[in-house]
Amino acid sequence: MTERQKQVLKQLVEEYINSAEPVSSKLLTNQGKFKLSSATLRAEMQSLEEAGYLHQPHTSSGRVPTDKAYRFYVDNFLRVGDSNLRPEAKKRISGDLADAMSDPEKMIKCLADALSSLSSSVVITAIKEQQDFFKRGLAPLFQHPEFQFADAMSRMAKFFDEFESMFDRMEREFFGVPDDIEIRIAIGRENHIRDMQDQTLMTAGYDLPGRLRGLLVLVGPMRMDYEKNINLLTYAVNELKKYSKYG
Repeated sequence: MTERQKQVLKQLVEEYINSAEPVSSKLLTNQGKFKLSSATLRAEMQSLEEAGYLHQPHTSSGRVPTDKAYRFYVDNFLRVGDSNLRPEAKKRISGDLADAMSDPEKMIKCLADALSSLSSSVVITAIKEQQDFFKRGLAPLFQHPEFQFADAMSRMAKFFDEFESMFDRMEREFFGVPDDIEIRIAIGRENHIRDMQDQTLMTAGYDLPGRLRGLLVLVGPMRMDYEKNINLLTYAVNELKKYSKYG
């Protein structure tokens, strides 16, 4: 991929994340982010489509990213760090964890509440040893345009309702990774849960007081705000480290 194609892909992914509408070469040209003609941009987008990074819906002249495009975007363009997270989000997470008074069950409950609210995604938290689960965020998630159709809502609702029964599989697939990999992102077909292959799953493991291990799953459309959500999870995991020493 050329450097110009990388920048075209970056802008297209970010535009689609913001608008949820197929992105045309004319739109990118009108935004003035490239000193290129619409025809040149269209040719670059065609090359990206042929390489599997873009898809053109039949009813649109624009293009949308594939899971391959989102993976490239996540691996190459995300800015991760406290400075990329809004102060009110940090205050919500740190304040809620402090209010939990180092009680592991209260901590994972407030974590699910805070992260689902801040990300507009489904968030499921658990204590591994006890298999206590807190599940939040289904209603806000259904506000995304990806869930305007009944079959998409049904698949997500089934995953939400039946998560406990698939916990062992989730643990093997998403949490059986080295301890130094704190957050894992499975985009689209990268995960092996068939009904979830049009979604993105972010997972994190973390220590809790009492020598317990906490697990977290954030689920949203592939069009999610990756930079925001990865920074939410990173900040939350780092805040939790302050409390694990009490175990």
